Amino acid sequence: MVNLLVALLMSLAPGSPAPVLDVTTIDGTRITSESLKGRVVMVDFWATWCGPCVKSLPIYQEMHARHKDKGLTIIAVSIDDELRNLKRFVKAHNLKLPIVHDADKTLVKFFAPPKMPTAYLIDRAGNIDEIHAGYDPGDEAKIEKKLKALLEAP
Repeated sequence: MVNLLVALLMSLAPGSPAPVLDVTTIDGTRITSESLKGRVVMVDFWATWCGPCVKSLPIYQEMHARHKDKGLTIIAVSIDDELRNLKRFVKAHNLKLPIVHDADKTLVKFFAPPKMPTAYLIDRAGNIDEIHAGYDPGDEAKIEKKLKALLEAP
């Protein structure tokens, strides 16, 4: 993991350390890089107004449920402005993933996702393994295959 200054100065790419996380989900759970140590992590940037995001979230939720006991954590980072609208969306879609509201765009500044959605796959050592920008039907098979490989790696 890197400190915030280094994260600002470097561009994130496969093989680079992931930015340090210290976030609180909309249900009040704190998630830190320390609490994620040794886990495979996917940080997915999304928004309620993004059609492909709405399609990918339930799929990522299923992946999270299937693999969390094997060491996977998927964190869905919403870039929506209004928390009230975000909470309404989460409830309406019965989302159970850890949801973080990035209202001040701090995480967006560090990760700099090129489009919505963008998923950062992070290996157990805390390094970015892959950046998956966008979502099209069928992408879930590629992403799940990559996550499984990361989960099986020592």
